Amino acid sequence: MPAPHAINLHFWARRMTALGVSPTSPPARRLTAPQLAGALRTTLHDEQYRNRSAGLAQILRSDNGAERVLSALGTL
Repeated sequence: MPAPHAINLHFWARRMTALGVSPTSPPARRLTAPQLAGALRTTLHDEQYRNRSAGLAQILRSDNGAERVLSALGTL
């Protein structure tokens, strides 16, 4: 559950929500402990987020990004 508070964290918080792996988060300045606890509970126990996260993890595991970067650097 993102709780953006600086620089590019807002981008990543929106991206996580768009990917379906996290609920939207209230602005950090207005975030309270009960809100954070509720959002974490939702993120951890909602099957939608769990399933979507597992699906994305599988995609990321199958994409060897480091190897592709090294290969591209080798062509320079």
